[in-house]
Amino acid sequence: MKKLLPLLAFTAISALPLRAQLPDGIVAPNFTATDINGNTWTLYDLLDQGKSAVLFFGTTWSYNSWQYHMSGRLNQVYEQYGPGGTDEIIPFFVEADDNTTPEDLNGTGGSTYGDWVTGTPYPILDDANWLAVLYALDDVPRVYMICPNRILTNAIAYPTVQFHLAHGDCLLPAGANNAGMLRYVNLPKEFCGETTFAPSVRFQNLGTAQMTSLNLELLLNGNLAETRQWTGNLALYQTAGITFNPVTITGNTVVDVAIATVNGLPDEDISNDTLQSEVAEGPVINTNFLVVEIKTDYYPRETYWEVVDDAGTVFHSGGNRGIFTGEVWEGAYTGQETVYQHEVTLPTDGCYEFVIYDSYDDGICCDEGLGYYRLQHENNFIYLQGGLFAEPEHRPFELSGASTIENNAAIRSYEGFNGDFCGELTYTPVFAVQNIGANPINSLQIEAVRNGETLQTFTWNGTLASGQTDTIATAPLTLDTTSTVDFVISEANGQPDTFFFQNETEVRFFRRQPQTVDLTLEFATDQWGYENYWQITNSAGDLIASGSNQLIGPNGGGLRVAQATDPGSYPPFSTITEQISLPADVNDCYEFLFVDDWGDGINAPGGIKLTDNLGHLLFNFRPLGTYDSRLIDGQFGPSAAGEPVQETVVRLSPNPATDRLDVDFSFGENTSPVQLEIVSTVGQVLRQVELPAGQQRHSLDVANLGNGIYFLKIKTADGRQAVRRFVVASK
Repeated sequence: MKKLLPLLAFTAISALPLRAQLPDGIVAPNFTATDINGNTWTLYDLLDQGKSAVLFFGTTWSYNSWQYHMSGRLNQVYEQYGPGGTDEIIPFFVEADDNTTPEDLNGTGGSTYGDWVTGTPYPILDDANWLAVLYALDDVPRVYMICPNRILTNAIAYPTVQFHLAHGDCLLPAGANNAGMLRYVNLPKEFCGETTFAPSVRFQNLGTAQMTSLNLELLLNGNLAETRQWTGNLALYQTAGITFNPVTITGNTVVDVAIATVNGLPDEDISNDTLQSEVAEGPVINTNFLVVEIKTDYYPRETYWEVVDDAGTVFHSGGNRGIFTGEVWEGAYTGQETVYQHEVTLPTDGCYEFVIYDSYDDGICCDEGLGYYRLQHENNFIYLQGGLFAEPEHRPFELSGASTIENNAAIRSYEGFNGDFCGELTYTPVFAVQNIGANPINSLQIEAVRNGETLQTFTWNGTLASGQTDTIATAPLTLDTTSTVDFVISEANGQPDTFFFQNETEVRFFRRQPQTVDLTLEFATDQWGYENYWQITNSAGDLIASGSNQLIGPNGGGLRVAQATDPGSYPPFSTITEQISLPADVNDCYEFLFVDDWGDGINAPGGIKLTDNLGHLLFNFRPLGTYDSRLIDGQFGPSAAGEPVQETVVRLSPNPATDRLDVDFSFGENTSPVQLEIVSTVGQVLRQVELPAGQQRHSLDVANLGNGIYFLKIKTADGRQAVRRFVVASK
């Protein structure tokens, strides 16, 4: 599906105070609402009939809400367990944005993903922002199940049958002196070595008499550990809690909390008087070498995992770390129901934890694909596994009897320059390096290797504690041709790195040099060719060539206003060939810019290919986003024909930059004034600085620039110039 709606009609939800979703175990607030068919519903009246309610909060413009709606879970709940079935559960769709219209609800408006009404058998409550406020809605979709005893549970991860099972577990009122145990609070499920915790429980008055006292017993493996008395004043359905004294356990332990008396009398309904749970010791593992295996569900970008030690230091991770900010980061899984394996080395004996997150809070199994996670031995023996979870899953384990890996480092990310350049590139490689060994690392040797040839060897000295990650910048590296450079950690603490594990990262650099001034562009469109625009400009921003929708232009990315009738628009599913001529008498750095008005690039098998008239390929790619650009190094002037050229050297650091970009440059003898320009990817000049003749260094303030790619143009008054790309990041 190519089309994703813009962020329309967002005011109602975004105007709410910042909240978290309602926690499990609270008493749901009552409400009376009228559905779109004119039927009036009062929540507590429904619950008093012994039925459960399901509230699905969503908006017509929310893609995730639409996905949940289209899963059909609540249709099945209504058909099997609603009035036409066992008559136990009533679902509701609560459209929580008052700015949407009936047309949106019926699928014909401008802020909707489809028809929410046709085929929906359960009640729909429209214009219900007031109900979203009552339920402290923080995001959509949210799904709450409410039992007859008014207790609310987050149920977005429930498969259809789980709603019925949960209804069967609901507590019901009976008699006068009756209390029911609701849930443990923060009780650990698993632990490593030993654990100390204070058992805490919630309970509810399910009798008609005011509950003023409650005697409770704590049992560990069937042995009485403590008796506590609660006193207070609870009416029917009100809840309270109590916490026992801390206990320490060293092995698998069954924890029971039981009601002894209510108001000094025997409980009139003993069926719900006891909570029982096992706190289990995690697996004990005797090897440093493990494999994390992830099989994704239908939404692979929602998954992220970590392996951490008992201090919370992350030693390994995988998947989409951007789930915490609603982004898609490098490393995110892309394949649906695809198996990914990651080698994991741990430095020494101790307690560790495997933690897995799902941004949609419905795990990776089972309604949306049969995914799973496994922590296993190299020979496939499984220590931990799972997949059905709502909240982040924490799975502790102990390393005992393993080896000690002393000197071991890993390159976690490359943070320096990569991609296109013109002329000669001199830049400083930057890495995030982690110590995944037991010893502190005081020195590292990093080699830059191209086609088996070592271009540079760099030694870093400092202090990197076990598990610590730091950013390391090497000495400047100079390239003048398209290159694939491998950066390799060869030594740690003056010795070969213990294991060649994540010691290497590959970085690609492109100097795209046509051999002739005449170029051929082949532009293959998808169904929406009219959404695209392209252009080629020189380093001064002058237009050399352009094509497709001229109304979009270089600044029309993501505006979503393009029409098929716009002038110059390319037709769908076509390959358009354009002939382009670059100036033959100058040396310059040209930029090819692609723009997509909708913001989602070109669907396969479309793409863009550029060659010179001798058949040399300059690029062949399929744009995926709003903007994409490529540099073309056009060396056709007198100097390219053999006349001497003054040496041009440009160094930018740090790159990526955060607040400041230091520029060092030389055009041989700098005998004329120099102008520095910061230019956006769409050719807009964002800043200009004039420097006097002879000055070869300047520090630019980039703190006010947003994260992204920019170009620095350096021009002398006598016509010499250079272009370098830099990145602003980590703000």
